Amino acid sequence: MAQVKPAQLTMVPLFNGEEAAQGPKCIMASLDMSAIGSWDFDYTQQQRDGTLEFLQCLWIDNADNAAVLTVTFANESRQRIKVKANSQGYYPVLCGSEIKFNILTTPAASLIVPIGVISGDIAGSVWQSL
Repeated sequence: MAQVKPAQLTMVPLFNGEEAAQGPKCIMASLDMSAIGSWDFDYTQQQRDGTLEFLQCLWIDNADNAAVLTVTFANESRQRIKVKANSQGYYPVLCGSEIKFNILTTPAASLIVPIGVISGDIAGSVWQSL
């Protein structure tokens, strides 16, 4: 059995459970996945100007998507979230100092996927859409 060495560990500053100085916020986006299946998000500017202090949760509405949607963070955590087809949910995130991530799914005709980037602490919950 292999043993994890200290050099393999990375400290990730987390803000889960904290309240933003200006109160919780949500920045919404509607992604047109009909032709483009990959979107990069970089909230560095919003962090600098105080619009979004930090990220604790994503709301993803994948209800109209017959494919899995994957969110991959570019920060220290390298967290991946796999959102099941035809589902919606709140997903707690391990997001440290940089709010940068990619969303990837299979493009489909007329597919719009709404997402919310939330600075407030919301418990994780996922449900299938009917």
